[in-house]
Amino acid sequence: MATQAPIESVLITNKLTKNFGSVVAVDHIDLDIRRGEIFGFLGPNGAGKSTTIRMLLGLIRPTSGSASIFGKDMRKYGNEIRRGIGYLPGELALYENLSARQYFEYTAALYGVDNIDFALAISDRLKISDLDASIGSLSQGNKQKVGIVQSLLHKPALVILDEPTNALDPLMRHELYEILLLARDEGMTVFFSSHVLAEAERICDRVAIIREGQLIRVGRVDELKETAPKRLLVRFAEPVEPQSFADLAGVTKAGPGKDGRVELMVRENLDEVLRVVTQHQIVDFDAQDLSLEEIFLGYYETEGDASVDLAEALDLEPRELAVEQS
Repeated sequence: MATQAPIESVLITNKLTKNFGSVVAVDHIDLDIRRGEIFGFLGPNGAGKSTTIRMLLGLIRPTSGSASIFGKDMRKYGNEIRRGIGYLPGELALYENLSARQYFEYTAALYGVDNIDFALAISDRLKISDLDASIGSLSQGNKQKVGIVQSLLHKPALVILDEPTNALDPLMRHELYEILLLARDEGMTVFFSSHVLAEAERICDRVAIIREGQLIRVGRVDELKETAPKRLLVRFAEPVEPQSFADLAGVTKAGPGKDGRVELMVRENLDEVLRVVTQHQIVDFDAQDLSLEEIFLGYYETEGDASVDLAEALDLEPRELAVEQS
């Protein structure tokens, strides 16, 4: 029997932590990012995404823990490691007196790249309005495109993108997704932070969810969706009290839905739940998978939030969940 090649880890963190005084911004994060995958780092503003990225790049020192990239410790081999990384910061600052073309030539020279042909090809796909106009005269969307191109032009083994679709219109977001998917297929590892769940669901192989500096879940998108509850929407011929289903094993939420329907969240024991439901005359029935956004919200909603019912339905206790490195 042929043996499977071992999975190559490109980026590993070990209990990576950053405190700012008494504030714990990043709390003992363990990550293992593999070669040739698109990895989404998900959380709202203030969750600790950008702080984590800055530690990964050696721009700030961790309070404790470590990060290694390409098998080398970032604190010891930072300059060497950064040559193989592309980076788009969340707060993008460019040389606005240069044109995009001049900026690409400058960046290429820093990385020892002989020409900017690849940069021009990506620029064409992203439709940067004028490569010879000063960057300062460009729209915010075009500045973002320039930042994306400079992060990719040297074909890095690892590209780290902090909120890359900021200021991009839907068509350009789609084009960026296609560029990143092609880069992944050619062996590049893509690590990007985002609070836009639709893009993560579309292109990510795996995602991590961070909340208040803590990593609360890591897994493949399809696995996260498979392990989430099903939503059942049922319209009965006669009024049925939703709470009559609340005590069934596997039901984590039972309540009124839209248009007079009963809404049930069912984590397990689906056959028995359906047996009880079908004892009533049904007019309409729909079973739905939760979207990644709803799963994400399930990890984020807390008491006092408008959607606390969803968190209760998902039966989630973030601090008790073991990180899954699937």
